[in-house]
Amino acid sequence: MKKILIVDVEPLNLPFCISCAEAGYDVYWFSNEDTTNPTGPKDVGKGIPGITIVKNWVSVIKKMDLTVLMDNGQFVERLDAFKRMGLPIFSPSVKSTELEVKREVGLKFLQDHGIDVPPYHKFNTLDEAVAFLKTDKGRYVFKTLGDEEDKSMSYCSKDAGDMIEHINWLKKNKLAPKDPFILQKFIKGIEFAVNTWVGSKGFLGKFCEGFEHKGLAAGEVGPATGEMGTVCKYVSSSNYGEEILRPLEEDLVKMGHLGNIDVNCIIDEDGKAWPLEFTSRFGYPAWQMNQKQHLGDPIQWMIDAINGKDTLQVKMDIALCVVLVVPPFPFEDDAKAYKKSQDLPIYGITGDGVKTGNRRYLSPQFVKMGEYTVLDDKGNFKKVKDWVTAGTYYMVVTALGDSIEQCRKRVYNTIDDLHTPGEFYRNDIGVKVLKWLPDLHKHGLGEEFK
Repeated sequence: MKKILIVDVEPLNLPFCISCAEAGYDVYWFSNEDTTNPTGPKDVGKGIPGITIVKNWVSVIKKMDLTVLMDNGQFVERLDAFKRMGLPIFSPSVKSTELEVKREVGLKFLQDHGIDVPPYHKFNTLDEAVAFLKTDKGRYVFKTLGDEEDKSMSYCSKDAGDMIEHINWLKKNKLAPKDPFILQKFIKGIEFAVNTWVGSKGFLGKFCEGFEHKGLAAGEVGPATGEMGTVCKYVSSSNYGEEILRPLEEDLVKMGHLGNIDVNCIIDEDGKAWPLEFTSRFGYPAWQMNQKQHLGDPIQWMIDAINGKDTLQVKMDIALCVVLVVPPFPFEDDAKAYKKSQDLPIYGITGDGVKTGNRRYLSPQFVKMGEYTVLDDKGNFKKVKDWVTAGTYYMVVTALGDSIEQCRKRVYNTIDDLHTPGEFYRNDIGVKVLKWLPDLHKHGLGEEFK
C-alpha cells in the first residue's frame, strides 16, 4: 500500500484525505491545526477512518511514496530542500510562491513575458499615497505587497476622495501595511480566472476557466471572504489561457513549480484581459470542486506529473459549488463566539458517498465524527454517528451539469436536504455569471459556459 503525506497550512483538505483513503492509499495528514488558538477549528477529521493525523510531517516524509503540499505558506522552503534530495513532492517552489505572496514579483513576471497589467504606483507610506491622489484624482485599488498576510486590506475605491478617506482610516487605526503597497488603476469589467496544472515537463490536461464569488452576501454585498462559491469548467480550448498562461509555461517549469497556477483577470469592455494576481497553489473552494471533476485515481496523476507524464483526465461538465458556514464566520476573533461553531449536528446526510445519496456531492471541511439524536421515519428517536462541525467553514457542496442553471438547481436541491443550526450561505452563486456570458461570448471568451 502506497503511503501519502498531505501537508496543510490550514486544515482544508479532509475531503482529499478521505478520497485518497477510499482509493486504497495509506494517508498521513498534517493539518497544522493550532489547538491553542481559541478562535480556530478543533479536532478536524477526528474519528474519520483511514486517516492518520501526524503532528510532525518532517519525521515521516522520507517514508512516503508522495508528499503533497496544499498551500504555499510556511513549509515551501523546507519542502524545496527535500525535493533537492530527490523525494517525490508535488508542491509549489519558493520562486513560484513569490508570484502570489509578493504581488509586485507576479506583476513583473507577467510584464517580462509581454503581458499587459493594469498600471500601478508603488508607495512606502500612506502619506505618499494621499499626496499622489490629490494630484492624480484617479480611481484606484489599494493592494498590499511583500509578505503582508492581511489581504482584507485591499480596497476598491469609488473615486480618489473615497480612497483618501480609506487611507486616513488606516492611519487613524494604526493599520498601515508593514511593506510597501500599490495603488492599481481601477478597470471596469468582468472578473474571469483561468488556471491549469503544472508538471515537471509542462502543463497538464486542460485549461480550467472560472468565476469567483467573494462577497459575504448575495449580490456581492458585504465584506470580502476567501470565497463563498465558484463556477468553473475544464474547457477544450481557451483563448484566455493561451494568451495569459501559455507564455509562462517554460519559466514556471524552470522555477520548479508543481501544482496549480491561476491568474485572475478583469475583462474590459473591449474584451482585453488585464491580469490582477496569481494563485500558485491549490485554490479553495475550487479544489474541492476539481476533485469532483477529476476521473480515476486521485493521486496517480500527481506522481506521474512529477515524472514528466500527463495522465490527468477530467470531466468536461460545468461545475458549481457553494460554501456552507456558521457564525461567527467571517468575524472569528471572539473565542466564546467561535466555540459555538463546534459540535453542531449536520442533519440530512444520506448515502455512502460513492454512488448513492447526497454525501457524494459534499466536501467536508471543518468537521469531525460525532453523535446526535434524530427522529426516524417511524417516529422513534435514535443516535446517529456522523459528521458534526469542528469550526465555522464546515462544508462545500458541488454540482456538475450541462448548464449553470442545471448546476444551480442541483446544488441548491442538495443544500435543501441539509440542515445545521445557524447555517448560512449565498443563494445566488452563478447568477452574475449568467448575466456576464453574452458580453464574454461576444469577445470569444467563456464560450463553453451556458
